[in-house]
Amino acid sequence: MANVAPLDPIKFKPTGKRPDVGNYNYGAGHPMKPHRIRMAHSLIMNYGLYQHMEIYVSTTTPIILSSNNTHALQLASPLHNLELKVLDKICCPEEISVGQASAPWIPGPASPRSGGLSEGSLWNALQISHDHQHLVNERCSVKQNYAFASFLEKEEYQLTNCAVNEELHFNTSAKPYAGHMFISPEKSRLGGFGEMCQFHTDEYVDFLSRVTPDNMELFAKEQTKFNVGDDCPVFDGLFEFCGISGGGSMEGAARLNREKCDVAVNWAGGLHHAKKSEASGFCYLNDIVLGIIELLRYHQRVLYIDIDVHHGDGVEEAFYTTDRVMTCSFHKYGEFFPGTGEIRDIGVGKGKYHAVNFPLRDGIDDENYRSVFQPVITSIMEWFQPGAVVLQCGGDSLSGDRLGCFNLSMRGHANCVNFVKSFNVPVLVVGGGGYTMRNVARTWTFETSVLVGKELSEDIPYNDYYEYYGPDYKLDVRRSNMQNANSDDYLRKVRDQVIQNISRTQFAPSVQMTQVPRDPEDLGDVEEDTAAAKDTRGGSQYAQDERIVPDNEYYDDPEDKINGKPDPNAMEL
Repeated sequence: MANVAPLDPIKFKPTGKRPDVGNYNYGAGHPMKPHRIRMAHSLIMNYGLYQHMEIYVSTTTPIILSSNNTHALQLASPLHNLELKVLDKICCPEEISVGQASAPWIPGPASPRSGGLSEGSLWNALQISHDHQHLVNERCSVKQNYAFASFLEKEEYQLTNCAVNEELHFNTSAKPYAGHMFISPEKSRLGGFGEMCQFHTDEYVDFLSRVTPDNMELFAKEQTKFNVGDDCPVFDGLFEFCGISGGGSMEGAARLNREKCDVAVNWAGGLHHAKKSEASGFCYLNDIVLGIIELLRYHQRVLYIDIDVHHGDGVEEAFYTTDRVMTCSFHKYGEFFPGTGEIRDIGVGKGKYHAVNFPLRDGIDDENYRSVFQPVITSIMEWFQPGAVVLQCGGDSLSGDRLGCFNLSMRGHANCVNFVKSFNVPVLVVGGGGYTMRNVARTWTFETSVLVGKELSEDIPYNDYYEYYGPDYKLDVRRSNMQNANSDDYLRKVRDQVIQNISRTQFAPSVQMTQVPRDPEDLGDVEEDTAAAKDTRGGSQYAQDERIVPDNEYYDDPEDKINGKPDPNAMEL
């Protein structure tokens, strides 16, 4: 008997607010389906996980939903800046209304961030009605809906520059004030040409921005040069798709740098095969590399972990010669794309032993995966001591994937996420592969719940894509009975060799003599002898020189110095 869909209404169905990234299509019959991200987004919304995150949407009318965690996502705003519907008393309003949603105003102490006169709970002030048809940002100006955080003066300044990525979720449950709704228009945007060229070549990015299905015949030579063709086809909106993916990871990294959140999630990212001037493996723009470059502006060392079934060759290649980034990939090795990631690939030069590869065979299950993942990651965290972690959660390592050959369950896959989270290090979580859409959406939704620390019901709530999850309609991806070709002896030998290589790295390498990428927002120089210079550089230039160079340095005998001044009768050398 066929299961009948429940009659309860869809919990979250905002008209015209579908995730943009799900609109793109690689072409008929292509295994890569951006639609899976839209499915995951719908599940995340209908499970109510949005109440524990800040969600940034890359549309002309962004949606930012409030947080309902233990810190209640405080809003900090001087009352005279509020131009919402309040009752008669401006100095002490009783109610705030947005659209059809209203809630009582709860006064609080002054905000340490903004110096405001009062603050209250955003969840209480902007409670969304049950039908969710009237959201906080319904084609309103910044001053109306963002007066809580941005204090922008131009009332008609629209939110187009505040858009980032509809799949970029920020967990704000760990720190007080970490969940402040702060909008940075100059930073929160889709990845642009210049930002993409921080890693990719100008010529390659220019090609991506110009080529379309209508004019691709004019770029036949460039398509061959940049490996754009069957696996990486030209499709409508290609450059915008790259901007969403790359912009989400860069924005997540930027917010981690500024301690706006503890965990940033960009399920539209994780395209780890793209090279500096070449598309590869369904990947055009390497958002992971761009995100790591952003993290390196503030963190001495960054760890990249890849649990995709395919080797993360693009990220490894980008940082193969540096000791500031350690890459660690658990992948299928052999006659399998991309054919790289041997255990002996350990990096070169300063990056020697900073590329960690764990080659696996078909059919690895949860227990075996845990037995190698946790010891290796523990060893890396102890030796490398990263300031931030980037975790690529490719869903093609799940059991039953169209292109994968592993046998991981949903919970086995999520155990990796939970283990990395347990180190309490800022983490950027990105998507990746995954070609059985219903399983990818299930797993990324479950892993989102792991990151925010919330339990989910096994029964999938009714949503726009409910029929995809039949016949059981359960939030689970089970293991199959496929044969496990990874023997205990093989895994033990590889694990011991990998840990031995890790122990050969220099313990927590310093960056004192390494050039740190300049923050694009801080272009000004500090005068040498100002108070700011003393605070940031440990004193004026003269004071530093005085500590290093004694006054009698150019004299033969210390006795040649009289009252701190050189003896005029002494002989200079």
